[in-house]
Amino acid sequence: MSWLISAVYATAAALLIAGVSLRSDRVIRWRLGGSASQRLAGKDPLVWIGRRLFVPGARRRLQARLTAASVERGASDRVMGIKVVLFVGGGLIGLSAWPEGALTTAVAATALACAGFRLPEFLLARRAAR
Repeated sequence: MSWLISAVYATAAALLIAGVSLRSDRVIRWRLGGSASQRLAGKDPLVWIGRRLFVPGARRRLQARLTAASVERGASDRVMGIKVVLFVGGGLIGLSAWPEGALTTAVAATALACAGFRLPEFLLARRAAR
């Protein structure tokens, strides 16, 4: 049961990070230590992670979603980085269910990792629909 509490906190933190990163508020970005031009220049660790992934098909689909959601051009590397961080974080949180048993741990790690990977796309789809 204690793993559920940590999963809720981690999900809330991930949603906060994803929400702030998808906002186009210059004041928030400046307070968090960067502007859009700095992120596009590659000074953001999430952009660095996103550029290391070689998935051209997924990157094209993501760029189409970003365009539909009217997010700044060139943000696909950052979103790919966010997806990787949320995927790894979800898997690690799922592994915290280890005392509950191997099957519970495997299910929790897989479910949370997949949810973390799909979360940015879900938020982009909601923003595009709005």
